[in-house]
Amino acid sequence: MIRATVFIDWDAAKRLVKPKWSADENESIPLTKLVPHVESCFSELQTSVANTINAMRLNDYVTIIKSRIYHGWHSRKSKTKERAAWEDAAPKLRSRSVGKVSYLPDIAYGNELLCGGKRSPLFDTLRKRPDTGQIEQKMVDTALTSDLLWYCRSESCQAKRGDPPPALAIIVGDDDDLIPGAIVSEAWGIPTRVLRVGRDNVNKHLSTGGLIVMLSKESTC
Repeated sequence: MIRATVFIDWDAAKRLVKPKWSADENESIPLTKLVPHVESCFSELQTSVANTINAMRLNDYVTIIKSRIYHGWHSRKSKTKERAAWEDAAPKLRSRSVGKVSYLPDIAYGNELLCGGKRSPLFDTLRKRPDTGQIEQKMVDTALTSDLLWYCRSESCQAKRGDPPPALAIIVGDDDDLIPGAIVSEAWGIPTRVLRVGRDNVNKHLSTGGLIVMLSKESTC
């Protein structure tokens, strides 16, 4: 059995289920509507990720033991409404099995870095630009990449010479900024995939064959 962790860019993943409101309205939408949307997106994500892993035709069963969700979770030190929605939704999430993949509903938030220590968690990851007033996320992609490298380095150190890799790293995101970390993860001996949600074009100047795939919504079992 292979254990896997999924590193999720929430901005990309939440496009799996289109909400009935625009992105600009997120902070004005009540939790009673945001929470069901989180649940629907995560359920769809479980199925799509499981289908994609099944399509890899691995010899072993795969258990996804953890989903780490990355987003701008705090404005200064105050939780955003999306973080509150996730915390309400998390206890309601359920396991899902598709083919050889079991996807557990265990959630962690990406500002709580895997390395731990006195400098974690990260705050103020959602900010207003002083020059334009535009709201933007900070440290989100680098937090995901940092956790990915921590995870893969730890797993590679535990692997025995000659044995197949014990772990699988799955990244859900559309941004090319995630690719260098995935390349390092793969170089350390941990099978790694970047699953694209809404972007189907791949930069032809990068060597990413077998590394980047589109999320599969169709069952391969």
